[in-house]
Order: sequence, then structure tokens, then C-alpha cells
Amino acid sequence: MEAGTAVYVHDMGLNNKTNAADGSIDNEGDMHIDGDWNNNAVGGSVFINQNATGTVHFTGSAAQTLGGTRTTAFEGLTINNTSAAEVNLE
Repeated sequence: MEAGTAVYVHDMGLNNKTNAADGSIDNEGDMHIDGDWNNNAVGGSVFINQNATGTVHFTGSAAQTLGGTRTTAFEGLTINNTSAAEVNLE
């Protein structure tokens, strides 16, 4: 994504299962996710350019989970969930 671009992932989340050795997303804009984030890749990172200015926003109105079998290094992360359950970090 180029700088200033916004991607909205509504009514679903990101489920990363097939990530190659060096990632798959170059986020230089904003990703808004109102579902869960599960990183189950066998290797590599989700974000391939850790020096970029991209931000992932958790903006759900129900419980969300940030987890998976591998950790995710976000370039920028904002949690703005409006539910009482908020976001669970696993």
C-alpha cells in the first residue's frame, strides 16, 4: 500500500497461514480491522518494511483477538475497540 492509502477489513480479520520467509504486506498507510488477527505463518514477518509508516487500527465493536502461533511486529498499532471486552492479546 502506498502512503496515505487506507484498507478496511470489515466483518472479518486477518488469518496469515501461508506467509513466505520474508513477509507479505508493505503497509505505508492505514489498515482498519474489526475482526481478529491471527498470525500462524511458518516463518518470516507479516510486514516486510519495518521502517514504513503504516499503522494497523483495531476498530471493532465486539471482542477481538490478536494472536496466532507467531508474534507480529507492527509498524504502528492503535487499539480503538468500543466493546466492553476490547482486544485480547494472546
